[in-house]
Amino acid sequence: MGHHFRLATAAALLAASAGIRAEDVPGTPVPRVVTLDEALRAAESIPDVVAARATARVAEAGIRSAKAPGEPSASIGTHSVSAKESLQVTVPFRWGGQRSAAVGEAKAARDASNLRSEAAIATARRACRVAWFTLAANEDRLRAATELVTRSETNRRAVADMLEVQRTSRLEAARATAAAAIATAERAGAEQAVIAASAELRALLGSSDFRLSAGAERPMPPPEGTMEPWLERARAASPDLVVAQAEVRAADAHVERASREKRPSTWLDAGADFNDPTQPGTDLLLGLGITFPTRGRAALEAAHAERDRAAALLELARRRVEADVETAWSAARAARQRFEAVDGVALPAAGEAAELTRIAYREGTLDLFRLLDAERALAQTERDHADAYLQWGAAFADLERLAPQGAP
Repeated sequence: MGHHFRLATAAALLAASAGIRAEDVPGTPVPRVVTLDEALRAAESIPDVVAARATARVAEAGIRSAKAPGEPSASIGTHSVSAKESLQVTVPFRWGGQRSAAVGEAKAARDASNLRSEAAIATARRACRVAWFTLAANEDRLRAATELVTRSETNRRAVADMLEVQRTSRLEAARATAAAAIATAERAGAEQAVIAASAELRALLGSSDFRLSAGAERPMPPPEGTMEPWLERARAASPDLVVAQAEVRAADAHVERASREKRPSTWLDAGADFNDPTQPGTDLLLGLGITFPTRGRAALEAAHAERDRAAALLELARRRVEADVETAWSAARAARQRFEAVDGVALPAAGEAAELTRIAYREGTLDLFRLLDAERALAQTERDHADAYLQWGAAFADLERLAPQGAP
């Protein structure tokens, strides 16, 4: 399947360069185009997000469980000697704030689970954004590699024809052949990169399509603007920070519950002996049971340790948030500037230089070596263009995850 896919991919790109639609090439699978917005919207259906939301529902059910009264038990029996029958009902009850502490802990756990769900969405969007930009950049690299193969093969055939009539040297023929072979090898690597990027995006989106494509449109990430708004948003809503804060609140609630549960647990017993032939009437029973928690102190110490751990992780999140935002913002800014330089200056200049070199070569004022160097320089600039686009998209994805701006 992989060999067929690579051949089909090359056929589709070569057909496109020749003005032929992929649908017109027999055996060529037509990729389904996925836009960046579509990929971002699909982030909420990623299994990690679905699992996080399911965990939040479990926590919500935990609140109802904490509010529920203790489970009563009943027993009925008979005696072999007196033949009397007995019925006993035991009802546990919580006192001294044990129930309210349990409900508070369950609510804190629910709140933390909801925030972890939001953090999972932010992480999923980041993964989808990076996967889409990776596919788009690799398709651009493959397109550039295919065009280089076409140009290199044209040069090789032209030099071979000239060699037959002794109008060029064997050195130029060897150089042209080597350039064509290298271009073909680089295209094979570019094909494999597209396969891997398509598979990664397909796995994230849960798509059953044979292949996905980023399409022809190349949306630009939004300008990063100044750093201060990102810092303010991250301090208030960074997923790592808000989850760490919720974990501290949940740990505090657990300490409160463990403190309350150091108190004895109690239950009421009510019962009766009836049909006793040795005495008239029914013998009623009413009792109070108490259990002393011998492990309560150890449980409370463990809860305090968990609270200290959560507080340390919160402090770490606070220390990291500003540094991470500054790093991501700087990376996005540098990547944007690099892309703008390549897109606005380097790529047009390399294209113009290659075209002028081709004209000069046809007119005989430049040799083949200069032409091949110009072609390689153009191909390298096209790869740099794709790399810069990917770096910009990935850097902005990191910045967006640290300080989400809302739904895509």
